[in-house]
Amino acid sequence: MKRTKIVATIGPASESKSMMEKLISAGLNVGRLNFSHGTYKSHEVLISHLREVARKMKVDIAIMQDLQGPRIRIGEVAPAGIKVSKSKTIVLVPEKQALPSKTPNLYIPIQYPTLYREIKVGHPILIDDATIELEVTKIKNKAIYAKVVTPGVIKTHKGMNFPKSAIRCPAITSKDWQDLDFGVKNGLDFVALSFVKDATDIIKLRKRIFLLENKYHRNKAESHYQLEKPKAKGKIGGVHMRIIAKIERREAVDNFDSILEVADGIMVARGDLGIEMPFEDLPLVQKRIIDKCRKAGKQVIVATQMLDSMIRNPLPTRAEVSDVANAILDGSDAIMLSGETASGKYPLKAVQTMTKIAAEVEERLIEEQELKEGEFKNLSSITQIMSFMAQDLAEDVAHAKLIVCATTSGFTARNISRFRSKVPVIAIAPAKMTVNQMSLSWGVDAYYVPFTSSFDILLKKIKQVLLKHKLVEVGDTIVVVAGHPFGFKGQTNLIKVEVI
Repeated sequence: MKRTKIVATIGPASESKSMMEKLISAGLNVGRLNFSHGTYKSHEVLISHLREVARKMKVDIAIMQDLQGPRIRIGEVAPAGIKVSKSKTIVLVPEKQALPSKTPNLYIPIQYPTLYREIKVGHPILIDDATIELEVTKIKNKAIYAKVVTPGVIKTHKGMNFPKSAIRCPAITSKDWQDLDFGVKNGLDFVALSFVKDATDIIKLRKRIFLLENKYHRNKAESHYQLEKPKAKGKIGGVHMRIIAKIERREAVDNFDSILEVADGIMVARGDLGIEMPFEDLPLVQKRIIDKCRKAGKQVIVATQMLDSMIRNPLPTRAEVSDVANAILDGSDAIMLSGETASGKYPLKAVQTMTKIAAEVEERLIEEQELKEGEFKNLSSITQIMSFMAQDLAEDVAHAKLIVCATTSGFTARNISRFRSKVPVIAIAPAKMTVNQMSLSWGVDAYYVPFTSSFDILLKKIKQVLLKHKLVEVGDTIVVVAGHPFGFKGQTNLIKVEVI
């Protein structure tokens, strides 16, 4: 059974209910909606289809909203683009600025009018995933003069990167705020924030989520949410839409520790990150990020071009297989597909391929983790210590069939997950949003059970769920981990070995 979770982008190639059903059967855990594309009406259809299929299949999946962020792009140019040759000088000007009538091809409109204030002579400008490179030679009258280092054809709305410049545009645009309102209103489980620079971006987003959740969900008698008052300084607590910080800027790498402290999870978005910094640094940066996330008990996703060739071909390259395998061996909670499932020719085969690689590699990961338990000896909280003790007890003493976590927000289950135990982890939660959000945690399956103040009654309900889903048989041993009183966020303070 696969324990690494798969995030797949839903798009034209995967928007039908029949294809969604096939993808879930193949191993899809989280459906990603890319808000750089589509309308609210089209996203509503995708959300409805995903939830309808999940109910039909009696599975729990999460839905992630991926915000567009402040992508700086080329403005409108000729339909065929503008061809630029090596050593030629071109001029970048704000999109709404009038262009000279003479030599118009020398002038390229851009969609960020204050770029001239934030870039310096000698700095590189990369266009269209770094296929075109410019070097700034002069800045005058809001215009940026640049020499072509790597030639190509500059086309409308292609993205721009500035690896040596401190770009000050906010991480959250007016469009993102509107999209967030839509996401919270529709009860989505995760929101991925693009182009994060520092912890303040996450804190601002979390405050707005709290306000919107109170607006749309506070007075509803539903099991999806269990809301509580916001924590100071963006601290995490309760059951809320969880924030995934996308690491794709050089500043985000520099500020990673503070970002990790306030975010719920991390996405290593290797496309822009590989442009913003030297590409040879990317593998080690990825490993460091994954390692820090695991030690912090935070969910981490590795994304971008994992099986890129499968957009066009039915089989992956051998390099792509190794890339996916290494992301799992490094300790990722989840691996992500983008164009492969959104617009590719073989969306189902892409998910099946990831599932096969994960199932094969995970046993090695578990074996290696057993040799590295010393990495987790310096645990700082009661929950972390109890989580380590639970998995240790389940593996070495009780020889348990399952580790069962009674958890409100999923915090305990995520802490146990980071130890990569060979004993499967089952989360029991009183909020359906928590159940969905466990779809992103390595090796965790989750089920909804309303909590009660009585441990004996809760334990009886847990056993009923385990037997109903044929997860255990009479006579099996389980290790139960919980915090008492149940249904309230707090420290994990109870471990019990129970025989079914």
